[in-house]
Amino acid sequence: GTPGAIVDLPPMERLQREPKSRQNWIKYSAYDAKGTYNLYHHLKQKLAAQSWFREYSLMDYYHMHMRPFGELLTDLERRGILVATDYLADVEVQAREDRKGHVRTFRKWASRYLGPDGLAMNLASSVQLSTFLFGGAENAKTKERSERVRVFKTPRADIPDDAMEAYRERDARAKEVGENNIRNTVGGG
Repeated sequence: GTPGAIVDLPPMERLQREPKSRQNWIKYSAYDAKGTYNLYHHLKQKLAAQSWFREYSLMDYYHMHMRPFGELLTDLERRGILVATDYLADVEVQAREDRKGHVRTFRKWASRYLGPDGLAMNLASSVQLSTFLFGGAENAKTKERSERVRVFKTPRADIPDDAMEAYRERDARAKEVGENNIRNTVGGG
């Protein structure tokens, strides 16, 4: 798409206190509070009517679990949490290494079905992944089948070395098979 207009809002304190915007701020705040209040009562009725577990409703679930969890999140946001940055840095290094290994494993598995293309798959591409994993599947809503095969243009720099090696090996085998077929047919054999 195209970039939209940049909305530059002044600080909230200024909107609340300046005579020019104060009246609108009060209206907005009251409207927002009333809307929140109405939404709460509407959802409260719906949750109370919905069974959850034994004699408990989803409203009971909300009071037992979600409300305390929300308060905990609010407390965390207000107070902050201590982060062991040195430990976090070590974990990040390990996570990046683990990810590389998982990517290699997935691509190797995918290459069993796709050949060298599986080694070159861009795992950050949801379109490539969905085509590979669900290509040809029927959309439950539209009943249309998704594409079984798609061609993706990939810059050479983004193709891993092991995929390039697999492409070279495949092309060499294809050339060898083609030469053997020519020898057998042209030579009268």
